[in-house]
Amino acid sequence: MKKATTLFAAILLLAVGATAQKLSYQAVVRNNANELVTETTVQVAVTVLNANNAVQYSETHANVQTNRNGLLSLMIGDGVPTGSATLAGVEWPGASLRTVITLPDNTTITNVTPVNSVPYALYAENVSPEALLAAVNAMTAEQKAAFKETLAFTCGTNKMVDADGNEYETVQIGTQCWTKTNLRSTKAADGTAIAVGSDTSTTVAYRYYPNNNSSNVSAYGYLYNWEAAKLVCPAGWHLPSDAEWTTLITYVSGQSEYTCGGNTSYNAKALASTEGWGTSSGTCAVGNNPSTNNATGFSAVPAGYYGGNGSLPYLNFSCGADFWSATQSNSSNAYSRNVFYYYSQVRIFNYSKSRGYSVRCLHD
Repeated sequence: MKKATTLFAAILLLAVGATAQKLSYQAVVRNNANELVTETTVQVAVTVLNANNAVQYSETHANVQTNRNGLLSLMIGDGVPTGSATLAGVEWPGASLRTVITLPDNTTITNVTPVNSVPYALYAENVSPEALLAAVNAMTAEQKAAFKETLAFTCGTNKMVDADGNEYETVQIGTQCWTKTNLRSTKAADGTAIAVGSDTSTTVAYRYYPNNNSSNVSAYGYLYNWEAAKLVCPAGWHLPSDAEWTTLITYVSGQSEYTCGGNTSYNAKALASTEGWGTSSGTCAVGNNPSTNNATGFSAVPAGYYGGNGSLPYLNFSCGADFWSATQSNSSNAYSRNVFYYYSQVRIFNYSKSRGYSVRCLHD
């Protein structure tokens, strides 16, 4: 059996019922040529491991369909169990989720994802007080703080606050709640300072001034390398995975009021801000009549990026917006999304983690 080396993005959501525990799972599937596996039937094996990597529960899902964006969705708990253990018996603290996706050519794609939230029915109408108490008691202090913030949070009304005390407006787009502006924190969520970089690194966290000008930070945020991007979103928020970016783009493309000229692939204008973009005559391009941009309120600004390329380390200011995802393709590269002034589509890239891109946070 062939084994693909390219990992896929995965997200684990809170979605478990008190009487029938289930987890919602999504993944963007790519083959070992880094091509999206679209509109394809795949097989999925799911295993929940404990903190010592021992199997707690496993099940299989036959004939799962990816969509046109390579996204598959399934409910863990709806599959065929491969042993006598049940999902209800899983001990979640320290657990991780191993998934193996088998493509039609028998290529397999394996990924292991830590379970960072206790997946109990915290919002289920039929949850018992005992189950709720057990779920909360199983959380770490950080998870309890995030859960408390989640219960009191209303997207679009409440704001996100970073480690520096900066406040960020929020916007609801489909089922997701995003920050409306780019991160401008000088610190990681735990308060550790992030240095201003003068060089590139894939292992040391750095931030950069957009277009090498500190006065741009207030409007454009900082540019962060991938190591820093993973650290800046505060508790209750996170750097979105590639799958979560795909969820956003899929939703926008499916709403007629967010697309241009009736073409579902013309989705970039709905996410781009109305100011700061270079001019383009291309039909439905971001830079063509930008006053019609930003139907979603996402407000992507053209902060450009830091590439560390010799005499031109800062590129595409006023031309492009690049956003990191939390999903790496290998030890050197990670996935990102790009909005560019003469394109009408949001594009996906897979470049070095050393680059400095903008960061948006997604509410847990």
